[in-house]
Amino acid sequence: MRRGVPFRGILVGLTALATAPCCRAAGTVSVCDLPHFLTALQGGGSVNFSCSGTIELTSTILDCASTSISEAAQNVTIAGNGTFGLMEVLSGVELDLTSLTLSGGNAGGGGAVLLAGGVTGNVVVQGGDFELRYANVGGNVDGDSTFSIGPSANISGNLEIHDLASGAAQSQVCGANITWNLEVHNNAAAVAIGVQDQTTCLGNTFGGSLEAHNNSAATTVDGNTVTGDLDDHDNLGQTQVFNNLVTRSRV
Repeated sequence: MRRGVPFRGILVGLTALATAPCCRAAGTVSVCDLPHFLTALQGGGSVNFSCSGTIELTSTILDCASTSISEAAQNVTIAGNGTFGLMEVLSGVELDLTSLTLSGGNAGGGGAVLLAGGVTGNVVVQGGDFELRYANVGGNVDGDSTFSIGPSANISGNLEIHDLASGAAQSQVCGANITWNLEVHNNAAAVAIGVQDQTTCLGNTFGGSLEAHNNSAATTVDGNTVTGDLDDHDNLGQTQVFNNLVTRSRV
């Protein structure tokens, strides 16, 4: 079902903390440890890696200027210890992460958070929680994390929510604009795409299709505008689809 912006292999976990020191990126990291990484973040440009390894952060990095971080052919993980946010992206600032893994972030919920900023590439999130509000993503968003997307979140590619584990909190998408498609599938935890109470969760706009399938937990699709097809099938959990404006067809 997916169309639009192709994936570039970005694996991202972003978290926010207000007291973070500010950085501007420039340089090549030749040794994958924290001192060399912080040195590379002190200029004004982009950060690349000529090494592979895990960089253990001790506090949140605040991205104050548009930044590009790429591992190229290396295998780099930037990790926290689960007690602080890894990175905060300020409003109006773009962050482009290519082929990079960020893990172990915590913004109160123990997962990944991107607040009030932008990512020019794709975002893939694994585990924990992912929050995207008042922010823009220039590519696709994909993950098996508990999602909270919106309000005022713009995704220029596709959104895919899948393989949520049983017992996880409900994921929701409220007041977001998705340029292409949304696919919700194979989830064992509840997902709400817009909700009945439009005062707390606005409906979403999808420029492509919306498909919910093979979910074993409750799935609600309510109050959305869908330019393409709206299709729900092979769901074992309770599925509620109502109050949606569908331009093409309700399958």
